[in-house]
Amino acid sequence: MKLAPPERRLPAGVTATAFIVAGAAAGLCVARFTGGRTFPTPRVVDALIAIALGVGATTTVVFSLLLLVVQWAGNALTPRLPLFRHDPAVWRTFAYLMAVFVFCLTAMLNVGNRGTTSAAVPAFALLLAIGAALALRNLQIKAFNSMQLAPVLHTVTENGRKALETLRPDPHAATAAGPDGQGVDVRWPHPPAAFHAVDADRMIRMATAADAVIEMRTAVGSRLETDSVIARVHGGPIPADAVVGALTTGPERIFRQDPLFALRLLADISLRGLSGLNAPATAVQALNHIDDLLRLAAQVTHDQGQLTDGTGRIRLTVPLPSWDDYLRTALDDVINAAEHSPMTLRRLRELLDRLAAETTGPDHDTVGSRLHRVQTALAALEDR
Repeated sequence: MKLAPPERRLPAGVTATAFIVAGAAAGLCVARFTGGRTFPTPRVVDALIAIALGVGATTTVVFSLLLLVVQWAGNALTPRLPLFRHDPAVWRTFAYLMAVFVFCLTAMLNVGNRGTTSAAVPAFALLLAIGAALALRNLQIKAFNSMQLAPVLHTVTENGRKALETLRPDPHAATAAGPDGQGVDVRWPHPPAAFHAVDADRMIRMATAADAVIEMRTAVGSRLETDSVIARVHGGPIPADAVVGALTTGPERIFRQDPLFALRLLADISLRGLSGLNAPATAVQALNHIDDLLRLAAQVTHDQGQLTDGTGRIRLTVPLPSWDDYLRTALDDVINAAEHSPMTLRRLRELLDRLAAETTGPDHDTVGSRLHRVQTALAALEDR
């Protein structure tokens, strides 16, 4: 197996600042151009003011869409759905619109005292305005998709598949002994946070240099509590700050290395269909995607992932969800809520029948116990 690397993304504030600085620099440079065709400066200034005001007003649409989509998704699907508000297109579009606004103001101030101005200034502003229109259109399409059930389910499922694909066992991996002895505990020194990802490459380099093994004690997706044990170092010394620095955290869960998060969201959507919306067809549609992810989860590594260095020696172990964790997250709450929904119970029976045929041993028994619950509930409904 190979964990996906942590997502590298500039903070929204840094991105906005960079775009604004670029807009101001472009305004200064373009305003200095004097060759080619010219226009009377008052006409150019009027055009720049119009574009600046239009872009400024359009910028409010970004936050209006953000508020609308997040509120709708929270009410109709699940408040944990992060797709639109975490989409980099939202903040990049905002940053770009701000850059266009600053460009227009900067260029206007630099050409205001001239009798004529090069056509390059309004032409460049027009190109930026066209780019703003295209960026806003792309954002609107993303917003509309985030308010429709099928695209949301598809996106959540695809993110879940990416997280699960990294947990597939490597048939060519060398076997090696795991960590021995008690080791040295590493504790979380910061306020509580959601555990996003492990920088596995960085961890392996540190462990190789110290001839050590780092045993993660907390699974990705869990909540890191202050002073809780998050890892244990076996062998050579590794500074606790170095281990903590290789972890990525945030206020809420993300998909990157968390294979249970997509199943949690799909289960939430199914539960919302069975409760507040009273829409069992919505629950069944979510179960179709849960079925897909569970069949993939049955093929991946469970319980503990072992990552090795270039020589095949284990340098990092990470706790992974067990097969029961996958089933409990995806199905248990839905089974309980579906006691009065024949449509949903039939879809659950179909899903569990298929999983029972594809699993063996303890995994089969885990599926069988849930299948028995569903069949009992369905039989009770049919006897009424």
